[in-house]
Amino acid sequence: MIEIEGMFVKHSDNEKRLNQKHSGLEQVRKSSDFHEFSPFEEDEGLIRVAYYSSLVSDDKVTRYLLPALREHRDRLGQPEELMDLLPFAEVMIANTEKEVVAKLMEGYVLLRMDSAEDLYVLANLNNAQNWSTAEQRH
Repeated sequence: MIEIEGMFVKHSDNEKRLNQKHSGLEQVRKSSDFHEFSPFEEDEGLIRVAYYSSLVSDDKVTRYLLPALREHRDRLGQPEELMDLLPFAEVMIANTEKEVVAKLMEGYVLLRMDSAEDLYVLANLNNAQNWSTAEQRH
């Protein structure tokens, strides 16, 4: 409930769902080893990279993920396109924050695009056997 000048206004069910929608990722962001940033200084809204540094090596993100994103910057439009450009065997699209949080806890990297607010791309950079070319995945 919200208090407005001594009056209480009941939240509608839609407002409650909207407020709960982002609660999973908000909790994740509070962790001291959670890293989130944009790989593009001049266009921070294009894509955000996020992961737990205790589960994913900063070196792998810097050496493998960031160059792939920067190389294909002009082709980053929708999650499906991004998924096809990444050189990792385990890349998926999730549409719920619950699924995203679970995958982050397994050591996946989250790639969130402003153009697709409710779709999340997740990539596993940890296993050596997961290195691949996008063509080999298809």
